Amino acid sequence: MENYVTALTFGIFMLSGCSARVVTVPSGPLIRVEGQPVSIRCDVKEYTGPSEQDFEWNMLKDAKGRKTQIISSFDSRYSDQSYSTRVASGDISMVRLQDNEVELKIAEVKLTDAGFYECQTPSTDYVISGNYMAQVQLTVIPNTLKVSPKTPPPVITEGSDLTLSCNVTRELIHPRNWTKIVESTKEMGTVAVTPTKPVILYDSTRCYIVSTFLSLYGLIITSMFIREEFFRTKVKTNQDVNSELEGLVISPCRQDHETKEEE
Repeated sequence: MENYVTALTFGIFMLSGCSARVVTVPSGPLIRVEGQPVSIRCDVKEYTGPSEQDFEWNMLKDAKGRKTQIISSFDSRYSDQSYSTRVASGDISMVRLQDNEVELKIAEVKLTDAGFYECQTPSTDYVISGNYMAQVQLTVIPNTLKVSPKTPPPVITEGSDLTLSCNVTRELIHPRNWTKIVESTKEMGTVAVTPTKPVILYDSTRCYIVSTFLSLYGLIITSMFIREEFFRTKVKTNQDVNSELEGLVISPCRQDHETKEEE
C-alpha cells in the first residue's frame, strides 16, 4: 500500500511537469499622491489546474504584521469591515485582465492606505511548489502641490502688453526623479480687450432721413433745370417770331421807296 501511495505521488509530480507556481506583483515601493488613483497588478504563472485563477488581496501595515482582508475574486464576503464600505461603493475594486492576471484599483488613495499589499492565489496545483503570494509596498504622500495664479486685469486696451504669472510650490518628502505623478489646473480669469478705434454704430432711421432729403433735393434741382431750359427755349422762339415779323413790315416800305424813285 505504501508503495502504491508513493508511486501515485510520484506520478502526480511527473504530470505536473515539475512546475512551480510563481505569483508576481510590481517591484516597489510604489509612491502615489493622496487623492490620486492607484492600480496594482498581480499575475500567476507556471500553475496547474483551471486556466482561470482566483486572487485575494490583503493589506499589512508592516511586512510581517497582521493581514487585513481587502477583496477576493470568488468570495463576496471576504472584505474586512474596514474595507467593506469602500468595496461596495467601488472606491476599491478588482478587475480581471486575463485568466491569470488581475488589477487592484483604488479610485482615491488615502494616507491611511500606505502599507504592504499582498496578492495571494489559492492553490489548484497537483503538488504544492513555488510561491502563492507576493507583496509590494505602497507609499502615499500628501498632495502639497499648490498653484496660485495672479488674477489678470479684467479689461485691457488692444495693442497693450499682458503678463500672466503663476506661482507653483510643493514640498517633496521623498526624493524621486522628475515623473508626472500629480497635476493641478487653475483658472486665472477672464480678460476683455477694448478696441483702440471707436466702433461706429449706424442708425438706419438717420440714413433713411438723409436719403429722403437727398432725393427731394435732387428732384428740386432737376425741376429747376427743366424750367430754366424751358424758359430759354421760349425766349428764343419769341425772338425768332419777332425777327420774322420785323422783316415783313420793312419789306413793303422799301418797295414803295424804290417805286417813287423810278417815277
